[in-house]
Amino acid sequence: MNDFKAFVFICLLPISGCSYNTAYHSAFVLIRQNNILELPITQESRNFTTNLQYIDSTSHGFPILVVQGNEQIEIYNTKDKCRVNSIPLQKEGANAIPGFDGFILMNEDTLLVFSPSLKTLTLLNTDGRFLKHIRYECDSEKAMRQVTYGFLRPLILHNKVRIAQSLFNLETHGILTSDLQKKSNLYLDIDLTTNCCEPAVLKYPEEFIGQDISGTKYYYTIGYNGSLVYFFGIDDSLHISDDLFGFRKVPIQTNYKFRFVSNYWKFFVSDFNTRLNYLIHCDEPAGLFYDRYRNCYYLVFRQRYDQKSSILDYRIAFQYPKCLIIILDEEFSHLGELYLPDNTYSSQMMFVAPEGLYISEDHPNNPDFDEDFMRFRLFKLEKQ
Repeated sequence: MNDFKAFVFICLLPISGCSYNTAYHSAFVLIRQNNILELPITQESRNFTTNLQYIDSTSHGFPILVVQGNEQIEIYNTKDKCRVNSIPLQKEGANAIPGFDGFILMNEDTLLVFSPSLKTLTLLNTDGRFLKHIRYECDSEKAMRQVTYGFLRPLILHNKVRIAQSLFNLETHGILTSDLQKKSNLYLDIDLTTNCCEPAVLKYPEEFIGQDISGTKYYYTIGYNGSLVYFFGIDDSLHISDDLFGFRKVPIQTNYKFRFVSNYWKFFVSDFNTRLNYLIHCDEPAGLFYDRYRNCYYLVFRQRYDQKSSILDYRIAFQYPKCLIIILDEEFSHLGELYLPDNTYSSQMMFVAPEGLYISEDHPNNPDFDEDFMRFRLFKLEKQ
């Protein structure tokens, strides 16, 4: 028990070399539990992916976790801790799925796979049987890149799929101009019946005009009362749309002092190591979750390294970053903060479940790391 309390205390300590204040009291904390979800995997599987989807038992009879393996999508029964299905993704032939970059399980029978570079959606039966390709065009895409990976998984809204888009423009050297802002539709809605594509009314906020947004990485989620919540990683604010036409801006209440990427273009055109060295000393958004079971938000960040830190392995530093989780209530007021210890968690793999927040422990430097398993530690939100 004393060791457990010590662990919680260490998790809440500031990391040296970063700036903090104490303006916000943490009334709640994410407490590490003894519970661990351990799923055996095969040689065709992998225990690191940013493509995963959790579905509770209300729709399938048992809770499932869907993950991307090596050239297949795998479905796990998290109650019995076993794999129940593996859906191969064909790379050749008439039913091939080239350019695969994301998926979503629509129901117990149907999987939707995304190939944004080819403007193609593919519907598969969960036994691997090909159903159809959906190809779409949309004039608004000319200045935009479609994003389907990781936490920006597309959303299913009745018979439509919503795909996020991000802006990157070489001609303006990353600067958001007034003309680009007018074209910066933040998502596409694609009708799965008619194949019609409808661009969003929502665009990058006008306040970002004139800024270099080339190095930004944004996240969004459907939050409380159906609002769309965006974090653009440009400043320390959230942007909330209640009507899908415009945003209201809400400062992030935190005791941590951010240093986000700015003027990235000059590093983008520099050599690769210079670019990495700049990015590793900046904070970066790494996830945005709405916990509908507890009506709160988890904002996940890759924490910057101190300027004096020596980075021996950039791959480890970016793929398995130091992680900060900020907890906000449904009205975006501060509830608490959690600083995960380094070399322990794979913080790009986490999901919300009825019992709490699960975070992967598959960090290669974790003494308990086992390449034959996916391992998720349960954290519960508790009042202090």
